[in-house]
Amino acid sequence: MATLLRVGRVYRDNSSVTNYPGTRMGRHLLHVQAHCGQAKFDLLNTHLESTKEHAEERKVQLKHCLDHTARAPGDRTVVFGGDLNLRDSELVEVGGLPPGTGDCWQTCGSRKEVQFTWDMNRNTNIDFPGKWKPRCRFDRVYLKSSSQLPVNAGHFGLIGLQKIFGTASFPSDHWGLLVKLQLQHNNNKRIKMSS
Repeated sequence: MATLLRVGRVYRDNSSVTNYPGTRMGRHLLHVQAHCGQAKFDLLNTHLESTKEHAEERKVQLKHCLDHTARAPGDRTVVFGGDLNLRDSELVEVGGLPPGTGDCWQTCGSRKEVQFTWDMNRNTNIDFPGKWKPRCRFDRVYLKSSSQLPVNAGHFGLIGLQKIFGTASFPSDHWGLLVKLQLQHNNNKRIKMSS
């Protein structure tokens, strides 16, 4: 897991890694504080506990991330995402998203063709026998915009949909997420960013 910043556009101010105390899978939260011009960002990247059997620990980890999002100062935009292994009911069970926080897939129109990020109908990296193939929205990106310099999700899409040249494999058994963010500067000029 890594958070990459575009050289010459987004600058790292600080970073930290917080291990989840109850993890059995070595999971943690990567937090990068960065800025782009006057816009300040908290970039939260994580891979939450996997599988249905570990739902209780996953909810504890998710709650930690959402609390972190809620506590961020109002002058900072929070982008929180990753392989959350999340079921919709689990988000409800931890109290939902903090005020002012949106799900980028929903904000960008909830397009069905980019809904499922773990899709055994389209992704053949894992052989899943039988006619029924699971499809889940395990990977997500949430956005809480700054109150001073608004940031909006302008596009949500999937990447990694092509097989690696010379192989029969996709880059991962999950599709990657591509979220294009737009931030408004003081002179009303919009700048596009990808996350």
